[in-house]
Amino acid sequence: MSCGVLGLAHKADDAKSKLKALEVLKDHIRQLQEQCRRLEGELVAQNRQVGSVRALPREVLSIIFSFYLEGSPRNIRRLMLVCKQWYNVAVSNSHFWTRIRIEEDGYVGDFKGRANDIEPFIKACVQRSGTVLLHISLDFSSIPSWDRYIEEKMTSTLTHLYPDLSWHTTHDWVQEQDWSWCEVNGDDPPGQPSHLMRLLSFLGSKDRWESLNVSLPDDHDLATDLLLKISGDMPHLKSLSISEYMDHELDETEMAFTDLTSLTYLKVPNLEYLRMIDPPLSLEQLEVNVHLTQETVEILNRFAKLHTLKLSSSYGPTPLSEKDKIVLKLPNLHALHIVGGSIRPSDIKFELPVLQDLFLIDQSMDFFNALPDLSPTQINWYSMWIHGVMIENLVTRYPHAVQHITSHPYDKQGLLGAIKRLKSEGKLKSGLGTITFELYGGIKEVIPLDDV
Repeated sequence: MSCGVLGLAHKADDAKSKLKALEVLKDHIRQLQEQCRRLEGELVAQNRQVGSVRALPREVLSIIFSFYLEGSPRNIRRLMLVCKQWYNVAVSNSHFWTRIRIEEDGYVGDFKGRANDIEPFIKACVQRSGTVLLHISLDFSSIPSWDRYIEEKMTSTLTHLYPDLSWHTTHDWVQEQDWSWCEVNGDDPPGQPSHLMRLLSFLGSKDRWESLNVSLPDDHDLATDLLLKISGDMPHLKSLSISEYMDHELDETEMAFTDLTSLTYLKVPNLEYLRMIDPPLSLEQLEVNVHLTQETVEILNRFAKLHTLKLSSSYGPTPLSEKDKIVLKLPNLHALHIVGGSIRPSDIKFELPVLQDLFLIDQSMDFFNALPDLSPTQINWYSMWIHGVMIENLVTRYPHAVQHITSHPYDKQGLLGAIKRLKSEGKLKSGLGTITFELYGGIKEVIPLDDV
């Protein structure tokens, strides 16, 4: 009898345990169902947003795509993979395919891989841009010659294998060797710059180029080859920029930019390029690294329609005698940028009747004091070493024109103190709006004049 009662009690406990477990499972199921409902609601909201994007007119999508592609035109491949609608918008808009950039982009040692990677995009741009003009950017500044690449590679390898040898010993030994046997007949090695050079043949007809931005390599032979390959008639070219980090001795046979009837903007490293390119007299903007001499000024004065001129130089010109003073005469110039030692103020006179903006960049106080009188409506002074006395002289000489000052903060308190004193004395009558203190690396602190 007792055994039967115990058995029934055991079965009752077992049933209660199972019922309890069942309640736990049901509660868990309810939680999961609630999570499912929440996720389904989020998906509906997301689909609603996607649906609204899909419902956007093609014109609106094109505007959005334009902003997205501004930094990297090759990102258009990502847009094309989203859906059929986006693919059609991306492919059918000719303006999305007008910017072509060729650069080494970290591919030193494998230019062949870089060329194979970018070649389809270049061909697609030329084809899908239709009749719209192209914007070409060629950054070859970091591309070494094959000989230099071999020498650097051998030096690096030997330094790694023989760490006890000094770098100079290894480098000098590599420099003394003849590495011509590394040239391979037939297919060029992946590190040959020729792989990037061949891409120039896919850039389409030069009469379809609207802008051309070229950064030359340091190697003279490579630079010469590049200039020869991009020379030709460019009747629709509006903007031409050539930069170099090493001075190249140019030969007139190296470059022949002709039929530049539409050119309005030109940037060149020095006077030699200016002579050889021979831009049209209708040029409106010019940047050139040169110091002003009688010959230079005569060339500049030919461009009577210039409205922006930027003169820069890393060294000062030779002083002229009083009888040799030169006159920069540009009747339509609105903006003049003077960088470094491009001019010696005591040697020059300005006839710039409509000058509005004067930019003084990396100039000393002596330079400013010797600068002939000008009548700009705005002055922007950028210098690493501006101090309080310079500010006082600046706003005293041009009381209404000073708009903006940028300086290194080495004398921040002195500079701000001078401005504060001028304000309290009622002498600060310029349109000065902000003072910017800029550190190396681009870190800036902008202080509104009202806070001084």
